[in-house]
Amino acid sequence: MPLSPSQLAPRRPAAPTLHGRYVLVALHGRTYGVEAARVKHVLRADSMQGGEIAFLGAAHTVIDLRALLGFPDWDGPSAGPRARVAVLVGGVGLMGALLVDAIVNLVLLPLDVVGSLPLDYASPERRWLRGLARVEDRDVPVFDVDALLPHRLERRHAQGLAG
Repeated sequence: MPLSPSQLAPRRPAAPTLHGRYVLVALHGRTYGVEAARVKHVLRADSMQGGEIAFLGAAHTVIDLRALLGFPDWDGPSAGPRARVAVLVGGVGLMGALLVDAIVNLVLLPLDVVGSLPLDYASPERRWLRGLARVEDRDVPVFDVDALLPHRLERRHAQGLAG
């Protein structure tokens, strides 16, 4: 059976996309989501110094999500494979690192899966969350990177002015 010219023509490779994908992270035994398109790199937090972590020669402010959400301090190892993880994220013109307990998984969710937060979520938590996604059989809060990054950078700038 002869091949037609369309079957012989080189095909453009489909560009992989992160749209609709979420990185699931663990914090104090709970699972949260971060848009994968916002994640630039993942680093071990043992290289963190003074609230900053270096990546490719640039220092990035670290946002400890345990402290921000009012969870107890991390009591696990500070170095090695079981240490906390810094997720380098990019927002609208800003970059920083979200300090989490562990990376859980990368999942693909339908684009319309992130819904609004129920009323029982506390005010402080609501400020940092974009919505709630249904992942398999559980609800997963999704972080709003654009709300998280300016908060930490504004506080750092204000502390620098006061000092």
